[in-house]
Amino acid sequence: QAPEIADVTQGVTGLTLIAAKSQHASPIPRELFGKYVFIASHRGERLEDLYGNARLSANSNTEEMWTLSDAGDGKLFITSSMGQQLEDVRGTPKMSPRKQGWEAWTLQDAGEGKVFITSSAGLHLSDANGNLRLVRNALEWETWTISEANSPQPNPPTTPPKDRLGSFLVIGDWGWDQWAHGNLVSSSCQQAIANKMLSKMNELGDVKFVVNVGDSFYPNGLSGKDDPQWDTKWRDVYPSKVRSVPWYSVYGNHDYHLDPGVCSSEPNAGAQINDDVHDLSRFYMPSYNWFREHPELNLEVVGLDLNKFQEGWQHQLTYDQHNFADCQWTHCKDQCHSIVEDRTVEAFKLFGERMEQSTAKNLLVFSHYPTDYFSAMPKFVQNLSRTDRHSSIAYFGGHRHNTDKTSVASTAPNTNWCVGGGGGWSCDGQEQGFVVGEIYADEIKTYEVLVDPRVCCPSSQSY
Repeated sequence: QAPEIADVTQGVTGLTLIAAKSQHASPIPRELFGKYVFIASHRGERLEDLYGNARLSANSNTEEMWTLSDAGDGKLFITSSMGQQLEDVRGTPKMSPRKQGWEAWTLQDAGEGKVFITSSAGLHLSDANGNLRLVRNALEWETWTISEANSPQPNPPTTPPKDRLGSFLVIGDWGWDQWAHGNLVSSSCQQAIANKMLSKMNELGDVKFVVNVGDSFYPNGLSGKDDPQWDTKWRDVYPSKVRSVPWYSVYGNHDYHLDPGVCSSEPNAGAQINDDVHDLSRFYMPSYNWFREHPELNLEVVGLDLNKFQEGWQHQLTYDQHNFADCQWTHCKDQCHSIVEDRTVEAFKLFGERMEQSTAKNLLVFSHYPTDYFSAMPKFVQNLSRTDRHSSIAYFGGHRHNTDKTSVASTAPNTNWCVGGGGGWSCDGQEQGFVVGEIYADEIKTYEVLVDPRVCCPSSQSY
């Protein structure tokens, strides 16, 4: 499970791993499993994962914190606070999202409470005057001390303003896959955003739900309701507290590829469909198009399936020329087009009904696509701009892999965001992160929370 960490943590309690006095591999130090540790070289510098790069540092912050876990056969995985594993890549120490043979290490007794850290290739981790290397020697430069770090404490919650009714977080395009991805070469970006969500959630103190605009499971979605990707891409990445509130969700285009719901008109066929808001083991998505009233927040939430507009970046297309291009990846191409068309009609019908019938002052509307994808449906964007029925309408979409409100079609005086910078596929801009919504009696205030672009975007390394 993802570590629940604050942004900066310092301190050492002084617990040192004493390896068994043997020339053989030391026992796995199970008393340290699940705890944060510092791994210090003979020079006193600590092993660090800096934006996916394994190196040495004199600091004792979050980047220098690691956890140990059992890899079987007397070996262990060494995992950074970014959720990456230390790896031996042909004699070079690097970071990896995988947990396989190259990421498995052995601890051997080096005497005086120190250990050798040995890769699967039999090479020892070494501090060569500040340069992290893997060598065949087993001398002083290859000795390490593993000590427990103070368990990171979450940021204390602030006292919410008296007139704030609650808050929520919005994220999209986040389900990173190690075998199929764009220019995000590791899960570090997604993990950094997940950790930042925890920090912000603690700070706010009144988060009621998370809005998820889809593309949750790259590259092909879920094949069933018990797909193991629920664990590997969601439960194991987002800290338990972030998953302690409902995740209000819709389907993105990638989510549909292998999902049985795209080939069936049965409401419950979809792998992500779940109508029990109290079931926090998965998302809340009672149907493909749905709404939920929150009278205690003076708010109504409306989720729409608008995957027909996947090619909406082509502004010249008419409504009839739009189609869900990713039907080609499903098991039922022709049926898929028909089903997605029906869901599009249902989406606009539901939106129109809720615009007129909802008595909530605040309306929160979301789909997988940003407002600039709806050139063929100008009335929809115009309605998102209305203030005659509701004091505030906030719209959220994703698909484009950035988090901003400048690339979208305006819905002023209301607000709307593209929140596709969730760390799952690529950087289409430097703004990677999520959006916060603060709910007041007749207004939704929104703002972005971004991670350091060097964590996510390869072109940002010089920033």
